[in-house]
Amino acid sequence: MALRLTDYSIRFQLFLMVIVATITTGVVMGLGAYLLRTYRIGGEVHRPIKVKREALTEISPPRIYLVELYLSIQELETAKGEDVTRLTREFEEHVLAYNDQLKIALESLTNMDIRSNLNTRVAPSGQQLIDLSRSKYLPLVGKAQQAEISKVLREEIEPAFNEHRKRIIELNKLIRNEITLLETNALEDSRFWLGLLYTVSAVSIVGGALVGWFTASNIVNRTKVLIEKIETLASGATDLTARIPVESNDEIAQLARGINAVLERIQGIVSKVRESSLQLLATASQIAATARTQDN
Repeated sequence: MALRLTDYSIRFQLFLMVIVATITTGVVMGLGAYLLRTYRIGGEVHRPIKVKREALTEISPPRIYLVELYLSIQELETAKGEDVTRLTREFEEHVLAYNDQLKIALESLTNMDIRSNLNTRVAPSGQQLIDLSRSKYLPLVGKAQQAEISKVLREEIEPAFNEHRKRIIELNKLIRNEITLLETNALEDSRFWLGLLYTVSAVSIVGGALVGWFTASNIVNRTKVLIEKIETLASGATDLTARIPVESNDEIAQLARGINAVLERIQGIVSKVRESSLQLLATASQIAATARTQDN
């Protein structure tokens, strides 16, 4: 026959509940600590992602930094025929990609210093490079003398690109500083919350176990007193004047008051029966005495 939980004593059930609750709390807290430690900034999952993202950034062609556009301009210096057409098309594609990426960056950036730097320093330098190339350089490609093309490239386009690169380096440094600050703050916050989680976990587990153990012991001990009183009452060998101490207002106290009320009622009944018995005994004695007197 399969055993049910109710087949065991209340003591067993209560302490089992305390043990299960303590273990469950410990598992949940431990899982939370593991997740926070693993997926935090600088954690086991974040570190390889950061490395791969940085590697991807290094090998991916930049769009706001117009280095590829400048390479196309340099190739146009000696280009002929179809190469001029191809390189001019690549130039316009780089310009289009630059404008699109610049718009996305300005809309998505939340740091006002970085956004202002991009909008007031990087963007104007990039636009100046594009405008100079379109107005003074591209019209000469394939049409003017090589020396004239090279002169424009060296004296106007190259300084504009160098200025653009300088602004990009400044922006890159600003962004890296911001990223470092954010990562440092996030790491410190995660360490604080991880420490707090460990502390709360320890306090919750120990405190919950102690409170649960005390509560279970209290219930078991008070229930034991009630059981002993009922068993004594059932055996018939009990002091009806004794009462179960009631020191609280919970359900067990209500049960104790009910048992005390039953004892009081039984005591009253027994007292009445005793009085009636004494009266009957006295009456019987009187009748016996009267009978003896009449016989004499």
